[in-house]
Amino acid sequence: MSPSTLPIEILEKIIDLLSDDRASLLNCALVSHLLTTRSQQWLFHQVRLDFPGQWDVPAISARIAQFIDILTPRLARYIKNLCIVDYVEDYIDELDSDDEEQTPPRERFHDTYLALLLPKIDKLESFSLSCNGDTAINRLSLPLLSLLITMLASAEVAEFNLFEIESFPIALLAQYCPRIRRINFSFNHTYHNTVPHSGELSLAHLPVPTEVGFLERVVLWEISTRFTDMLREATKLPGACLSFARVEEIEVRARDKSTLLLAMDLFADSADSASLKRLVCDFRQDDCFTNIFFGTSIYNLDFFRLPPSLHKLHVEIPYENGPHFLGWLSSALQDGARGDGPRPLEELVLVIRKESFPDVLDATGLWDALDTQCAAFDQALSMPAYAASLRRVEIFVEVGPRCFYAPYEEQRERPAMEDAIPVSYLSRAVEGLHERLPRLRERGIVSVRWLVTEKRQSGLEVAVRALREGVEGPVHADENGWFKVGREYTEAAVVLVHMEFS
Repeated sequence: MSPSTLPIEILEKIIDLLSDDRASLLNCALVSHLLTTRSQQWLFHQVRLDFPGQWDVPAISARIAQFIDILTPRLARYIKNLCIVDYVEDYIDELDSDDEEQTPPRERFHDTYLALLLPKIDKLESFSLSCNGDTAINRLSLPLLSLLITMLASAEVAEFNLFEIESFPIALLAQYCPRIRRINFSFNHTYHNTVPHSGELSLAHLPVPTEVGFLERVVLWEISTRFTDMLREATKLPGACLSFARVEEIEVRARDKSTLLLAMDLFADSADSASLKRLVCDFRQDDCFTNIFFGTSIYNLDFFRLPPSLHKLHVEIPYENGPHFLGWLSSALQDGARGDGPRPLEELVLVIRKESFPDVLDATGLWDALDTQCAAFDQALSMPAYAASLRRVEIFVEVGPRCFYAPYEEQRERPAMEDAIPVSYLSRAVEGLHERLPRLRERGIVSVRWLVTEKRQSGLEVAVRALREGVEGPVHADENGWFKVGREYTEAAVVLVHMEFS
């Protein structure tokens, strides 16, 4: 049957089902003109441009230039998500080098590609930009900053992600970009005396917004706390077109005091609207850059209070500091239950990450150090304030930071088998934790299971995705992030733990 014999609505539905299959979309775009437009909409829906190392910019010039040449106005309108990774196009402009033979000609590097690409895109929904973290220079030129602010304002971008950028004029978002709803700023350094102001940029053509937009999702990182706080301060100035007053979701990916205090300020900003519905607290031990280099991490979280409007609370804590973090969580939940009326908390997801194991594996005493905190946690969630709304408590014992599953027959082929953790040990570990939560167990709303990932990633994100996709039993994500659903874990299975950084 040829495509022309089917209604166009059916053909478009078929193409939509192939939205994640790039090879099939390419074939469909070529097989019939009836399929071309819909196929191209998905092919250009999400575009990722990876820039090479600092000395290899000429190697990518032809490919990106070709992409820009074929990007007609029609195709440009199909781009909804644009991700630019390791951008270093302007690096050589600011590099002081005496080795002229090794350094490419300076005139080759003047923000050529983004200056051509960004003005073409006017229907963008999500924009992500990262500079190459291996370079010493991660500032953007003034012309490029002007183009970025113009695009963010004109294309009405709703999601803005910025990584490894120094001195971006973040306050200008509050002046020109009322349509932004979601922000994620990570590893962005900001110094007041180096941030360009609007007078240094070419923004006179931008109209002054007459509406006020409200951010919905904010991600906080320790090294970017001041960066985000500068935006918050700008939203409180007269004439600001952006506000934190109706934030619905906050992710706290740090545990230093300044970041947690900023989070509490955001809680207060949204208190009147009671808009904040989801809070993520990722207190992993090894993924906090400044914990390693500056030692700013803290364990006393008594000052950190939870907002009463939460519907979902997702927390990841390291087992090695479990008494501190689980003690804080139990106290915060108890404090949140005090006051008038029930609390709307529906879901609590807790990931306890265990990274080291004794030479003699004995799961019977694994939770002895947390007996008091487990009892307080069980009691807090059983308080009357949570009785009506709380429908599930999902706990995951994560073996991290990177591990994989291997049956016994594969052990002979793998060295370092002294790091092997039997699945039977993990099973007894989750059973031991489950037994320490009698009140929640009696209500039938608590689940405890183990979780392993084959690549370094957030166990909390994997756990939430597993819940969303309905994965039952132990959670195992492979190198590609896919869940190994249906695999039978037996006494003859082991989890091999690799402790080195990768």
